[in-house]
Amino acid sequence: MQAGLDPWLYRTAPLVRRFPACLRALRVDTLAAAERVLAANPALALKALESLLIGTTELFRDPSVFAHLEQHILPKLTQRSPSLRIWSAACSDGAELYSVAILLAKLGSLKGSHLLGSDCRPDAIEHAKRGVYLPRERAQPVSAAFHSQELADGRIVMSHEIREALQWEQSDLLAPRPWESWDLILCRNLAIYLEPLAAEVLWGRLAEALAPGGFLIVGKAEKPRISSLHRISPSIYRKCPRPHTS
Repeated sequence: MQAGLDPWLYRTAPLVRRFPACLRALRVDTLAAAERVLAANPALALKALESLLIGTTELFRDPSVFAHLEQHILPKLTQRSPSLRIWSAACSDGAELYSVAILLAKLGSLKGSHLLGSDCRPDAIEHAKRGVYLPRERAQPVSAAFHSQELADGRIVMSHEIREALQWEQSDLLAPRPWESWDLILCRNLAIYLEPLAAEVLWGRLAEALAPGGFLIVGKAEKPRISSLHRISPSIYRKCPRPHTS
C-alpha cells in the first residue's frame, strides 16, 4: 500500500464520494471495470488511490488565517528566534508553505529558517518543487519580488530565492517519524477525512512535534482535542509553554 493511503484510516463516506473521480482517472465507467484494470495493471493503483484524495489548496487560502500569521504569530515567533522551523504537513501542491515563506521574506526572516513540506503523493511533491501557482490577487497580492515569471495563463513561477528556501519530502504523515521540534505546523483539512482514532493519533503526534509555545494551523472544521493545545482564534492553536520551575 502506498505510504499514507491506508484506506482503513479514512472515513468511508468521503472516499465513496470520490469514486467517480477514481473511475475517471482509470478511464472506466464501473467499479467492476476498475477492478479488472487494476488487476491487469497493478502500477495504476497509485493513480487510483491518489484520485481518492482531495488536494484542494491555493496561495493564501483563508485570508484571515494568513493575516493573523502575518500580523501576530510570525512576528511573535521571530522575536523568540530569528531562525524558525516550519512544517506544512499533508502539504498538497505546496501553496500554503510558499505563502508562509512569502510572509517570512517580508519580515526578513526567511534566510536561516527551515521550511519543510511533506505529502504522501509524489505528484503533489513534484508540483510543489516547481512552484507554479495561480495567485488570488484580491485576497493577497503576490509582489513581483517573490515570483520570477508570469505565464500566459496568469500563473506565476515562484522566485529562485523562495523555491530554494523550501524543502520537500514524500512521507506518510500517519507513520512514526524521527522526533523533531517545530515552531509552526500547518495541517489543514486532513483530519476531517480520517476515522476518529486516526485523527486523534494525528493530532497527538503533531502536538508532540510542536515546540512549547509553538502554533498549529488546522482546517475550519477541525478541532483538535489535545490538552496541551489551546485555541487562540479560528483554525489556530498554541501549545502551552513550559511551566516555570522555581
